[in-house]
Amino acid sequence: MPFDETNLKSIIKSSYDNYFSSEAEGTYEDFVNSLKNLAAKNDYGTRIYSVDDKYVKEYNKTHGPKIDIDAFNRGEVCLVGYGDYTDIIGKTLTLKSHTTNKTASIQVAGVFSNDSSCDYAMYSYTVGTIQGVFVSESFLNRLNPNAYPLFIMLNTKSGKEPQVRSQLEALNKTITNSTYDFESKSVMAENFSSSIKTMTVLTSGISILLILIGMLNFINVMMTGVYTRLRELAILESIGMTKKQIHKMLLWEGGYYAVINTLLLMTVGNVILFGVAKAVPKIADYATFNYPTMIILILLAVITAICLAVPPIVFKFSSHDSVTERLHQADQ
Repeated sequence: MPFDETNLKSIIKSSYDNYFSSEAEGTYEDFVNSLKNLAAKNDYGTRIYSVDDKYVKEYNKTHGPKIDIDAFNRGEVCLVGYGDYTDIIGKTLTLKSHTTNKTASIQVAGVFSNDSSCDYAMYSYTVGTIQGVFVSESFLNRLNPNAYPLFIMLNTKSGKEPQVRSQLEALNKTITNSTYDFESKSVMAENFSSSIKTMTVLTSGISILLILIGMLNFINVMMTGVYTRLRELAILESIGMTKKQIHKMLLWEGGYYAVINTLLLMTVGNVILFGVAKAVPKIADYATFNYPTMIILILLAVITAICLAVPPIVFKFSSHDSVTERLHQADQ
């Protein structure tokens, strides 16, 4: 399409602000000049999509102002997308075919918003122009009678997709032209779901392994803490403290450790967790975050059980000998 700075100013400015506004990329005037150079080389343009009036009716349900369907079918008005540049509505675009060099003018009647669903649209091949122009078949024939479809997209009724897909797959096997390719969203969704499940199994396995290693290290620390205090505990027992009292003391100490670990997990642990939750969607935009309430509760229960159970158990198995023998062993 010919370069038209007046009608496309909001689109050009938006592209510059989004992609080229840093000082290293040059000024806005430099960006405009680069687009003019592309236009001079016939490398500035966008894609044109021929759609029927059902597409326009769907647009009218969610957008305004409403499009005159009769005017659209006659090739007098078009739709463009995506963006918030509603100031282009009412302006006239001049479109030029790359193959026939024919030109035709058409008025913009509506703009797809950024949050609208438009399965047909692809990005334009030039930054700084409209992403797509949606016209009627009559207008496309006027611009290029020999236009060929870039791709065909079919929406099926609920429950009919498997039948349609099998027929298209059978048709695809009869076509030897390597430029033709058939894709099914349901198959792509199934493959994607399978990949997600595989990654979930792998990451879950690694997470469980790391948790087990951490728990074993924690148990080892608790056991070592009791073993290093066996002389101290033997002395307490020698001066009149009963094993039942020592057992109770170790339970209280384990409770303190459990409270400290719970506080650390719910504060520092949650800060790290939410930090990861914010970072991951930037890497994988399909990722969603669900707070692992059940996992946190299980971890807290296991940590509390270890803190309360390990010290008394270690002391019980280490205190079978008499106090004198234990003090003698500690001295050695």
